[in-house]
Amino acid sequence: MSLTQPDSPRTGEQFAMPPYPRELEQQMSLAGLDVLLRPIRPEDASAYADFIARTAAEDLRMRFFTLRRRLPAKDLARYTEIDYQREMAFVALPEKGSGEILGEVRIYCFSDGATAEFALLVRSDVQRRGLGRALLAKAIEYSRARGATALLGQMRPDNEAMIALARALGMQVEVTPDVSFAVAHLDLAI
Repeated sequence: MSLTQPDSPRTGEQFAMPPYPRELEQQMSLAGLDVLLRPIRPEDASAYADFIARTAAEDLRMRFFTLRRRLPAKDLARYTEIDYQREMAFVALPEKGSGEILGEVRIYCFSDGATAEFALLVRSDVQRRGLGRALLAKAIEYSRARGATALLGQMRPDNEAMIALARALGMQVEVTPDVSFAVAHLDLAI
């Protein structure tokens, strides 16, 4: 009888949930802010709730298209307990610190595998330091590496900062009058 390591699957076996993808962690310095970008983990639930609570109402409205000051427990679990094969959420944390979340980008991969959609939020008190740009660049890089050929994002048409950021990273943004959201699109096959 042979013994196997408890956290290494036997040949042909698959984990029910993929393991945490540590290889996607990245450290960077942005305008005097040293951060760690990493995939979200289930134990981030409390920090994620605090992240939402510490973000200005207007910024939350821009991200969720409605005002959300607190997330119910089921939503908190949905945002932090993800299947890394189907979706990804990168959070930015101070490199040295309490583990507080400064920003996040969430990427959902559609079942066709060719299209991914992103949503981005940076805590109000750390905006304008390049964190949103770093998170969106991470989403583009991740989506391209996963084989997606298109990355989409919906945003409010009055979210001028997000529209400008998307355009700065090469996205086409369609803003149609009298429509409740604008659509950013990036062809990742180029």
